Amino acid sequence: HWIDHRIRSKQLFVLYRGVYVPGHRILTRGGHLMAAVLASGRGAVLSHQSAASWWGFRDAGSATLHTTATTHRAGHDGVRIHRSRTLRPQDTTFHDGVPVTSVSRTLLDLAGVLAPQSLAKACREVDRGDLFDMREFEDVIERSNGRRGVKRLIEYVGLERAPTRSELEDRFLTLLVQHRLPAAMINRGVEDDLEYEVDAQWPAQKLIVELDSWQFHKTRREFEADRRRDAALTARGWRVLRVTWRRLCDEPGAIAAELRALLTGGAS
Repeated sequence: HWIDHRIRSKQLFVLYRGVYVPGHRILTRGGHLMAAVLASGRGAVLSHQSAASWWGFRDAGSATLHTTATTHRAGHDGVRIHRSRTLRPQDTTFHDGVPVTSVSRTLLDLAGVLAPQSLAKACREVDRGDLFDMREFEDVIERSNGRRGVKRLIEYVGLERAPTRSELEDRFLTLLVQHRLPAAMINRGVEDDLEYEVDAQWPAQKLIVELDSWQFHKTRREFEADRRRDAALTARGWRVLRVTWRRLCDEPGAIAAELRALLTGGAS
């Protein structure tokens, strides 16, 4: 009765069943999103295209707001409620005050509904916006249970079987032997005052090779730290060649040719 009275006297305005705004209908974008989440039931979060838009790596695409809940509830005009039995606490967070699926869970949800080109673009925007966390992504994928679009999502993100440090080094050393390239110093420091240990180096030619894998670059922050280190080494006259696990497996001949050219140029 208290609510009915305030609705009649225009002290409350109905947004959705059980969700009201006091005194006016003017809401921020975040307010509209929060109202949709509240209307979707206890524990619901913003998800799918709406979550991607709120994170800032994709346009919403339509006026429909998407939420996900673990319990069943009928939808509302303009709100589509997805029911999920697999949504876990680690899949949700708050972004600018609104409960929302994590970036990785959002990508997983999008993988099942977006066209390949749109999904690839979303992955690029996540990376460009410094939103990507590989540890979080691997956890989500591990629990995905073969959901639609997962294989394509893994391909676009570039997730590979993570090699150990020794696997990377063994394959690289094998490449040097097979292609009769000069032996390298492995896991040694570069110039005493720099305190940098690099994967492989040829000091006489001032050439460094760093062996990269997502296992060792799980976040954008780690990726950027390596680039700052590369810049410092370049300023000292070193040349840095980064070799990924995927290239080491798929393009050993091309890598060997690059190394030979760099080593020959350095020696001359």
